[in-house]
Amino acid sequence: MNQRVALFTYFGQDAASPPMINSAEYLAAEGYIVDIFARNPAKGFIVPTFRNKAIRYYTTGIPLNRIGWRIARIHLVVNAWQKMREHRYDFVIGFDPWAFEHAWLLAKVFRIPAFHHSLEFFWPENSLRKKIDLAGKMFFLQRADWMITQDAMRADWLSNKCRFPREKISVVYNSSFGDLLPPRKSRYFRDKFGIANDKQ
Repeated sequence: MNQRVALFTYFGQDAASPPMINSAEYLAAEGYIVDIFARNPAKGFIVPTFRNKAIRYYTTGIPLNRIGWRIARIHLVVNAWQKMREHRYDFVIGFDPWAFEHAWLLAKVFRIPAFHHSLEFFWPENSLRKKIDLAGKMFFLQRADWMITQDAMRADWLSNKCRFPREKISVVYNSSFGDLLPPRKSRYFRDKFGIANDKQ
């Protein structure tokens, strides 16, 4: 029986999210079937492509208006629940607080661990409504089984802000697969500014 993991995203910009794409590719390379539950791509973005065929990407339409947005979030969770009932999952990962809320709820339903992968910090506290929203996020984040973030300083900050055990936060640096530099030097700036090859 194959191992399987569910990834949850929410912003509709997944095609430009190396941490999510790399996480999915890494887990698939480790033998997991990866199901990604996301909202429809935001304007100007496309559905991401993956190299590994063990990765599946499911979207739910999310309107931009506030009332429709809240109802559609419920629709996204229901769609994911229906799909997840067909298989046994080992754990779920939610990218950033909004997606983690979806992941955590379904993790509780299926009695599996829920990991929060923190990509950015969203902590508005300058109005009553935003303070209430933050309190809701904290409720879920403090109940994560584990957290993942991009560097040690972020991990320390998350531990302090969320009152979450530092020993349950892992650091996974944000980098891409493959070579970091092209195999040969580019002539772009030399050609653009007319710099001779023998000049340093």
